[in-house]
Amino acid sequence: GDENITEQQLIELLETGHALRRHGMALWAHWQDAERVILFIDGRSVELEPGLAGLARDLCSQREIRLDRASLQDLPNAARLVTDLVNAGELELDYE
Repeated sequence: GDENITEQQLIELLETGHALRRHGMALWAHWQDAERVILFIDGRSVELEPGLAGLARDLCSQREIRLDRASLQDLPNAARLVTDLVNAGELELDYE
């Protein structure tokens, strides 16, 4: 739908067993140096702090990713990033 979800709604959906899946044929890549990580999604770039390097790598290497409340809350701004990606249509919540 067109309605955006909040970080809290995202966490609640992940808690009930939903997985995140990359949408369609989008090309995902990431790059990092000591100061920052950049996530590229079909030519769009998102700058992240270095602490999100592992999440960026997982997003690029796995079509489906499982996250839970603890893993999101341990990483600064992880929930914000994932929520933004869902709202941008680049990640989908898998309703299986």
